[in-house]
Amino acid sequence: MKCPNCGFENVESANFCTNCGIPLKQIIIPERRIVTVLFVDLVNFTRISENKDPEDVLNMLNKIFETIEQIVYKYEGFIDKYLGDGVMILFGAPVAHEDDMERAIRCSHEILSNVDKLTEELTEDIKVKISINNGYVISGYTGGSRKQMYTVIGDTVNVAEKMNDLAPPNSIIVTEKIVEYTDHLFEYKPLGQFNIPGREEPIFLYEYVKPKLLEYGSIPTFKGKLVPLVGRKKEFERLQNLLTMVENGNGVSAAIIGEAGVGKSRMKYEIKKFCKEYKDFLILEALCKSQSKESAYEPFMEIIKALAEIKPEDSKEVRKIKLHHIFGKYNVPSVSEQVIQNLLGLEHDFKLKEKSDIFEAFFEIFKSLSQNKPVFLIFEDIHWIDEASLDLLKFLIEKTANLRIFYLLTYRPTKTILLPELSLTENIMLQNLTKEESEELIKNLLEVQELPAEFVNLVYSKTEGNPLFIEELIERIFRDGFFQIKDGKLLLTRSLSQASIPDKITNLFLQEIDKLPTDTKQVAKIASVIGREFNKRILQEIWQREDLEFHLRKLEESGIAYADKTKEDYYIFKHSFVRDAAYSLLPKKEQKELHKKVGEAIEKLYSNHLEEFYESLAYHFELGEVLQKAFYYNYKSGVNLTNIRMYSAACSKFRKAEEIFQKLSDLRLEIDKETIYDLFYQYAESLMKVGLFHEAEEKIQKAILIASELKESYKLSNCYQMKIQINYLSGHINNLLANLETFKNYLPLTFYEIYKTYATLEKNPYEFEELSTETIIKKMKNAKPVEFAKFIELNIEHIHNLGGKELVNNLLTLLDDIESKVDERSFPEFMLSKIRILLDSSQYDSAREKIEASKNIIKKEYDEINYVRLLIFDSIVKREQGEFAQAQKLLNMARSIAEEIPNQFFRGNILYNLGVLNLGYLGERFGALTNFAASMEAL
Repeated sequence: MKCPNCGFENVESANFCTNCGIPLKQIIIPERRIVTVLFVDLVNFTRISENKDPEDVLNMLNKIFETIEQIVYKYEGFIDKYLGDGVMILFGAPVAHEDDMERAIRCSHEILSNVDKLTEELTEDIKVKISINNGYVISGYTGGSRKQMYTVIGDTVNVAEKMNDLAPPNSIIVTEKIVEYTDHLFEYKPLGQFNIPGREEPIFLYEYVKPKLLEYGSIPTFKGKLVPLVGRKKEFERLQNLLTMVENGNGVSAAIIGEAGVGKSRMKYEIKKFCKEYKDFLILEALCKSQSKESAYEPFMEIIKALAEIKPEDSKEVRKIKLHHIFGKYNVPSVSEQVIQNLLGLEHDFKLKEKSDIFEAFFEIFKSLSQNKPVFLIFEDIHWIDEASLDLLKFLIEKTANLRIFYLLTYRPTKTILLPELSLTENIMLQNLTKEESEELIKNLLEVQELPAEFVNLVYSKTEGNPLFIEELIERIFRDGFFQIKDGKLLLTRSLSQASIPDKITNLFLQEIDKLPTDTKQVAKIASVIGREFNKRILQEIWQREDLEFHLRKLEESGIAYADKTKEDYYIFKHSFVRDAAYSLLPKKEQKELHKKVGEAIEKLYSNHLEEFYESLAYHFELGEVLQKAFYYNYKSGVNLTNIRMYSAACSKFRKAEEIFQKLSDLRLEIDKETIYDLFYQYAESLMKVGLFHEAEEKIQKAILIASELKESYKLSNCYQMKIQINYLSGHINNLLANLETFKNYLPLTFYEIYKTYATLEKNPYEFEELSTETIIKKMKNAKPVEFAKFIELNIEHIHNLGGKELVNNLLTLLDDIESKVDERSFPEFMLSKIRILLDSSQYDSAREKIEASKNIIKKEYDEINYVRLLIFDSIVKREQGEFAQAQKLLNMARSIAEEIPNQFFRGNILYNLGVLNLGYLGERFGALTNFAASMEAL
């Protein structure tokens, strides 16, 4: 299939031209993409062409455009259209690259210099001005039924075009975003703010100056600094040992293998730095580039140029002199020198016989170098290596096994890189960082000592421990104002759930997604709507074609997604950012329609057990703007979560349901009052459980108003009981007493008496001068077992002071007797009250037994609040019995979980216990003071 854009002959099955990237089969569905747009305009061309023959003008224009076109396709850009004497160029559509902005700048730089040389040949005073912008666009085909063209539209394009009017001749002007992403590579000069027609806000523009002089193989830094290497100690030590083996006379090859962003370049940088500082090696390196895959032996020629210090501006004669000098220094055979001169275009009389000439030449060169000192050859990103270079590399690794040469290769996992299985070949697989290592990296990046657990959890869940992704995400959310650093602490200023995927990461994965066949790519986009994990049955319900299995195989072959071996019919995108990148391609209207379809598919396929999908249904119908269903499923999801005591998560669902309810009210769409009552009642209970008493009181008041409208006394009774419980837990005893009397007629007698007793003891602990088992039983005669246990727990100090150890033991025996009467839902609360009583009575062995028994009942996944309490109690037992390290570990675990629960009491309690441990048992006075201060602040 011939490309209509560049004329390249493609295979018939190709969806995109493999030379220029243009779609060969028209894409019907538009895509939302991040694109770098260039406008190239010829200055003075209209004036120059006034007095020329039109044929001469056309020939001159085509010669200039041909020069521009060759440069654009060299950098794998796309010529969108010719505009008279100008050109619109795209990087990022129809195919994305991870470094599109860098490519755009390098392409522009080359266009300026090459057109300048060309106009000297044409003897015309033609200059070029270029404007560059980056941002979101909609890509697709425009036009009528007879003629259509692929293009992109959006504000990003309009701004880039209007910027061109502001550019001086022979200049490249760019927006602030371009500078933010590329200022580590290029120098820019600020031009100031400019008003662009059609835009309210002015934009800040910069002029490109030149590339920065960087050390070869240098790596980008975060905020101008290189942070310590994290989580790679074993791998680094292995590379150090391999260098020693080379010094001892062995040829060694090592491959650092890992996904994009996992730290291959950083490992290469660190071992190279170590080698420079502590070893005496000749270090030579080459970077393989995607745009050079068709250039035979390019990485090897880069190494030769680096060895001879050949510069781009050197003439042929200078290159020959430098080459001859360096080869003479190392006694390289003359025939090898001739081969290299031929490859560099310096020697045309010498004719190569076979590629074996080239292979033998490079062998002789590296052999000669290694006789002087050990050689360290670095080939970075060999997943982009050309076929000829890969064959040469394999040959050299085998042939130089007895020479002092260390080959270090870095690449992403790929089926095409199959290196010899030699005894001295080492594959070092880099994995993502653990959560703890990720936290250490974040602390190093931001120079802070402490991080909120919520922050660490979200960054880790989004990046999965990929170092590059962590750096990019941190930089993005910092720039977008999600957090501040104050006094060495990170303070969140916005909810991290609103954070978007950084453009660099989006393009990193889009370059893989864009290689998929058109229909497979559409399947990936639909799957991304379902989620990171997607169900084949749901996908089939939306795809409605028989070729789904074929496309799923294609996704697996490409590494975009894989089948979940633990769950039938489920697939998983290889990274959450892959899913995000595929999802980002969908225009907002299509996102909305697909979310609605996914929700409807779930309802249809799983109607018999929808309760398992309430959360997913709430999510999809909300984004599909089916508000009544979104409200209902958020509400039902919250109810489900309260049933398993996940109160913090329940609050989130109820909050969302309330927000949607408000939207429905504004639209005059009604929800039945029974459901609204239950929403506010359950919401209030969840808020109460997590310690948000003020909010809980607001919600229960709303429930009371609806219960009054419904005129249902039992609902009012339940609401008043909860209101009084909130009063008690929040310490508002006067309000509690007042409400007890106000609502007395609605309250069960038992409830009234229990809370009257609670309030009386709170106000006057010595109300009962003599306490006995009989007195307490009389006071709590109608209480449920869990209420009885809670009463003893809350008043244990008073009971112990007046009744002594005997009374406490009698009451514990009584609790043992009634334990069998406790219902399943209340059992965790009952057991925790008993453990607390045992701890306050210094009965640590008994407390330990109860804690171990409770671990089978109270699980983090189902009851996060009580699980935190259990961890605190366990830490107290360990502390008092001398297991200090274990006690500290338990408290830190509790602290990590408590950060996700909006309950300051828990945080304060944990910090207080950490302070006690620091001061009284570990002798860490500074740590104790820090924890006590933080505890006071929390409480």
